[in-house]
Amino acid sequence: MPPLDIPLQAHPSSPPELANGWGYISFSHCSDALLVGWSPWQLGVDLERSDRSFAAANLARRFFDEELQEVIKSLDSQALRLAVLEQWLVKEAAVKWQKGTLAEDLRHWRFDLGSSSACHDLLHHRIGIHRAHFRDWEMAVACELKLISNPLILCSV
Repeated sequence: MPPLDIPLQAHPSSPPELANGWGYISFSHCSDALLVGWSPWQLGVDLERSDRSFAAANLARRFFDEELQEVIKSLDSQALRLAVLEQWLVKEAAVKWQKGTLAEDLRHWRFDLGSSSACHDLLHHRIGIHRAHFRDWEMAVACELKLISNPLILCSV
């Protein structure tokens, strides 16, 4: 099918949607890459450069709960940056899965470093998380917990 014929609605400030029967889609991009997740099941994806520079401690204080801040506060600067990046990827993918908003939902998603699931502390959603590294990028996919045992990630440059 020609790509422009795919029945996609992607309005600014709204999650992208496909027509009924086409499944679910989620996008993420960074300075030099685009990640497209397309599935018969609801999903959310996030992508960041592995070497992205940001104020990790400030981001953690602003968006992470006190318990998580306590866990990561003793990390050296590089380990802190990587831990915050992992949390951010997972939380943003989860918010996209939920079709929520970063402002309202980011701080409510709980994810233990190295885990394969996340939980929303108010809505009690529990979802599967798959993380991947490909060349210069880190990715996270959020989906139904039962689907995480068999993720398929295809990467192309």
